[in-house]
Amino acid sequence: MALRKYLYRYEHLAFQTSLALLFDILGLLSGWLAATYLLGLKYPWLLILYPGILGVRGAISGIFSGRLGTSLHLGLVKPGLRKNTYYFNLLVASTFTLPLIGGLLSGFMTLSVVFLFYRASFIEVLILPLISTTVIFLSTLILVPLASQVAFTAFRYGLDPDVVLYPIMSTIADLGATAIYIVVVEIYFRYSLIPLLSFFAACLAISVISYLKFGKEREFAESLRESIYAMLFLLFFENVAGSALHSISGKIEKFASLMALYPVLIDSLGDIGSITGSRLTTLLAVGHAKNWRELLKACGGDLLIVSATAMLFYSLLGFTASSINTSLLLILIGCAIAVALIIPISIFTAVVTHRYKLNPDNFVNPIVSSMADGLMTLSLLLAAFLF
Repeated sequence: MALRKYLYRYEHLAFQTSLALLFDILGLLSGWLAATYLLGLKYPWLLILYPGILGVRGAISGIFSGRLGTSLHLGLVKPGLRKNTYYFNLLVASTFTLPLIGGLLSGFMTLSVVFLFYRASFIEVLILPLISTTVIFLSTLILVPLASQVAFTAFRYGLDPDVVLYPIMSTIADLGATAIYIVVVEIYFRYSLIPLLSFFAACLAISVISYLKFGKEREFAESLRESIYAMLFLLFFENVAGSALHSISGKIEKFASLMALYPVLIDSLGDIGSITGSRLTTLLAVGHAKNWRELLKACGGDLLIVSATAMLFYSLLGFTASSINTSLLLILIGCAIAVALIIPISIFTAVVTHRYKLNPDNFVNPIVSSMADGLMTLSLLLAAFLF
């Protein structure tokens, strides 16, 4: 009976992990949209702004998804949009303060880089924080109700939100944010600043209202502070990693079909880290584990199942790529190295933040997602050198 119970648990986890990873294939659409539209823009700094917007959007999505999944397991949130708990309203309010902060951080960081290293006037790039905030705000307006409904539906049907929510939402939200970015840029070119100023004013108003209503709550203040730390880390790491990736990209560009699969590979690696980290944060929150030894004892089998499912997914991608002159072994070795690195990083992030009395859900998904692209690229580079 016990063996049957464990087999059912692991089969269920493998199915949910597979379902989450399959959604990453949709990531090719957002890459196609970005390549088709953004590469032809008159102002190149609008392309430079794009990764930062996706990064901040991903951080907000990761924080909201992680906290929502844990809250459902703890019973702090009911699985329904109508007449939900006070905690759910607080979670939504804290999430809607982040587009203003994250958009301005991303916009001004890109503004500084463009102004210092590109031939652009300060007046030309002043629009960047406004565009960044507008896109992230509009993305969040869609993200919160959609992610909530996905989480509630999954929970009611016996699926684990910690496994399926962030991987599904990260792919959908990337596609949505890319489309919104294109629309916002077109609005700016066609109608100047007035529509963007209206969206920015709405974002500012919602942030102020959220702060006035919940700002005195300890949970709200701590979540806001920790989320800002996570976004600063993400933006810093992505800028550093982006420079490193640019310098080594030529070494793997000869594998053309591998570059075509690249968006799926990095998205799926971030999702593997998210699935691992989100399950761990729930175990820490309910008190089933207090340190990394207890975590490994409680969910060592789960980690093996997630890793095995990931390698099966990468094997299928590898067989697809091998039909168009990319080595199956190259993908398998590179992805195996990346998975072996991302899972310990997820465990370390969850345990350390919990030990220092921070909320791991505010850190695990943003940190893991921001490191996934660099880890996957370096792992593929190492595998390429072996060939």
